[in-house]
Amino acid sequence: QAFRPATKINLLFVCRTHAALAPMAAGLCRAAYGHLDICVESAGLTPDAVDPRAIAIMAEIDIDISHTSSASLRDLKLETFEIVVSLGIHKLGVSSSQMALAWDVPEFESAMDRPASPALRMIRAGLATRIRTLGAILTSAGRA
Repeated sequence: QAFRPATKINLLFVCRTHAALAPMAAGLCRAAYGHLDICVESAGLTPDAVDPRAIAIMAEIDIDISHTSSASLRDLKLETFEIVVSLGIHKLGVSSSQMALAWDVPEFESAMDRPASPALRMIRAGLATRIRTLGAILTSAGRA
């Protein structure tokens, strides 16, 4: 069975540590598509607290991710998400009724090794572009 989005979409962003990428992507998605019938969550393979640098970068554009709690992929039922986006990790195994997207973010590791603001701003801009593209799926079938 091919991917067919439900009326309400459950969307999951997953990264390695849940410290920056997945919370940033989820925050951007909620800000862009909060008016839709969509549930956006984020998780990590080995979750950690959200990095204060990621919180600061998102605050620059009035998106608050400071209350994002550390979430482990193991604690979620992956099958309940229609769309699963993996960030900087290999695509996760999902069923054929789900959509799996893998967004490579090769600049992330080096961004966290140096003063992060300029690099994280570039990463934030790249995520925002991808989320606008994802919007074509989220707003299809009369959901907008």
